[in-house]
Amino acid sequence: MASFFDTSAKKDGAVFWSGNKQGAMDYAANNNRTMLEQTPGGQVFDGWNSLSKVLPDWDAGKNQAKPLWEALSKQYANGAEGSVKYVHPDGYIGNVFKTIEQPILLDKIGKGIVQFEEIVL
Repeated sequence: MASFFDTSAKKDGAVFWSGNKQGAMDYAANNNRTMLEQTPGGQVFDGWNSLSKVLPDWDAGKNQAKPLWEALSKQYANGAEGSVKYVHPDGYIGNVFKTIEQPILLDKIGKGIVQFEEIVL
């Protein structure tokens, strides 16, 4: 399903985040970058109130939403090129980043496709 949605960020524009969505949004806005939730595809699902009617546990962050966001995150990471940033609170690395996005980015770093920088907020 994720493949039907545009989750692309421009080269040197991808921002990954964990634990501080507003901080990541501010960072992205102030640095001409894009978070997954700000892509056309991410916007469809982020804050989509109707999903809570179809998937009652959507807003509670339960398992119904997890596979979809994992697929979107994987697609976003696979599309990242150039300079990518990871915004997170000090000492916190999110599970989706650790298990889905980071392995993809590490592979891309090894191939010279991305350069990675952590931004601690």
